[in-house]
Amino acid sequence: MVNAEIKAHVDKLLIVLAVSLILVGLVQLRGRRAPAAEEAPQDIVFVHFWEDILGAEILEELIGDFQTLTGLRVEVQSRSYEELLTGLFSLSPASPEGETLGEESPFLGDIFGLDSLWVPDLVAGGLIDGPWTLGLGEPLLSFINVFYYNIELLSQGGFINPPKTRSELISQARRLKELGLGSPILIDQRNPSFLHEDIFPWIWAAGGRLFQDERPLAASRQVQEGLGFLAALKQEGLMGSGGGKAEEFMARRGAFMIAPARYIDQVRARLGEDAFSVSTLPVPDTYNGWSYYNSTGWTLGIAAASSQREEVINFGNFLAQRLPLYAEQVRAMPNTNTPLFNQDPHYSKVWDIFISSGETRDFEGLPWIEIEGIFREELQALLERASIEDPEYDLTREAASISSEIQRRWTALLE
Repeated sequence: MVNAEIKAHVDKLLIVLAVSLILVGLVQLRGRRAPAAEEAPQDIVFVHFWEDILGAEILEELIGDFQTLTGLRVEVQSRSYEELLTGLFSLSPASPEGETLGEESPFLGDIFGLDSLWVPDLVAGGLIDGPWTLGLGEPLLSFINVFYYNIELLSQGGFINPPKTRSELISQARRLKELGLGSPILIDQRNPSFLHEDIFPWIWAAGGRLFQDERPLAASRQVQEGLGFLAALKQEGLMGSGGGKAEEFMARRGAFMIAPARYIDQVRARLGEDAFSVSTLPVPDTYNGWSYYNSTGWTLGIAAASSQREEVINFGNFLAQRLPLYAEQVRAMPNTNTPLFNQDPHYSKVWDIFISSGETRDFEGLPWIEIEGIFREELQALLERASIEDPEYDLTREAASISSEIQRRWTALLE
């Protein structure tokens, strides 16, 4: 009897224990999360302005090769130069509270294809890590500007050779104007690179510099003479200041322009092989020294806010290795002479200019947007004054005054 009662109690205890275990298991199962699915890697977003020069086919080839090698996907966003410049410089860096740039911005990416000139300001603004993150010191590709002249128009004016000095240029331009052969010297004030293409090269060609060791040199003789020369062109109506100078040149509405060497193929297709050529810029009559040129460089910047740095750095390193291989194909300056720059009648002259001149990087590491803004304002004032018929207007004195004012403003900016 006692054994039966003990057995009944034991059975009840076992049932209670079993129910308790089941309840505990259910509670634990309900509180436990299902294993998280492995997240698929995000696309690397590459934003750049290079497509017009590099071409869609080369980009597709590069991206396809990278994706095949790594299994990573790249989303490419192509912008115009002006679009990307304006978009990047309108963005604000991440705030101290950790708020990042709005995801709706069309200019956000993981890595950017940049103009080398933009890098210091974008780094200072906290938007990118500089090219040195990828071990890049020099631009991936570089392009230079040269002086184009129309041989046929010069021949109509009675000239056999292109101008070598500024006085020869003015003499030829006057004659072409008299004959109604368009605006002799073409510039493009709407071009974002207006100063670097149409204005500064006259100073650099005469051996002048705008900065040295981050010190302004705007009051130098070369700058004063360069500004005086430009004012004289404006005063005599020898300067065509509309837009689209390359199109104007190819339409034979101007005899001279400064433009990227890579335009040679387009000009040749429109005008013919023998209708034009390129050379160094005309220099002051008494100058017989070293000339400088400024190159446009392409480089990369990794977005500071990118969440996939390892993948982005791999992609950046891939581009850094592969892009220089396309230098000749996109008419960038190669590291060594190539068949194109050795044998082509026009590009061989570009190579001669390249190796016989010195490269200047006057604005490297400086707040170039503000610097250029000051120069543009003062230049505009000079050219507007030069366009007014005034017998008392002294170009030399006005150019000296303007250069001194640029020097003063640049010095104040950098203090």
